Amino acid sequence: MRRRLLELLGTAAVLATLTVLLQLTAVPVSGQAPDTTAWGHPNLEGIWLDVYSTPLERDPAIGEREFATEEERAARNQAALARPPVLPSGAYNTVYTSAKPAGPRTSLVVDPPNGRIPALTPEQVRRNEIEQEWRAMLLRNTETCRTQAPQCAGGEYGPPSPRRYETTPYYNTRGRMNRHDGPEDQSLGDRCMSGRPPDLNGFRR
Repeated sequence: MRRRLLELLGTAAVLATLTVLLQLTAVPVSGQAPDTTAWGHPNLEGIWLDVYSTPLERDPAIGEREFATEEERAARNQAALARPPVLPSGAYNTVYTSAKPAGPRTSLVVDPPNGRIPALTPEQVRRNEIEQEWRAMLLRNTETCRTQAPQCAGGEYGPPSPRRYETTPYYNTRGRMNRHDGPEDQSLGDRCMSGRPPDLNGFRR
């Protein structure tokens, strides 16, 4: 009876060991997620770690060099540790903020090769000007324009403009404006439309 029990225990131990080994075996390529989605875009599924601090744009002095040297990373780490204990604005001090170690890449932007965000096209520059003119017009009779605050750039102080009831020149995605004739006058967050791309360099506690 005792021998039979030992045989059963031995068999169970062997089966348990085989189960663990099978779970540790590498998944064949055919069973892994494909490199692209069904619609042809890169497949970004998975768990992404963000353990390094990487500048959004590359320092122009670095040129097209994609990776930083150990000396450059050490200098960035030292600069992060040397930050003043209280920010100039009087906001949170370093007790409430986190400094991640400098990463190997010189920028998050990889295209174009210089790691810099390209300049706006002339069409987009003109669109921004039109939208700023519209927003400054809505602020015309406010303290913002009376004191010539930056938000009133390009505008002037005076009585309300008769244009304030016109339709916005473009669909509002920039945020709140100085009127509320409908939900589209509010920010995307107010309309529960604040979806954003993946946070590639944020840090969440």
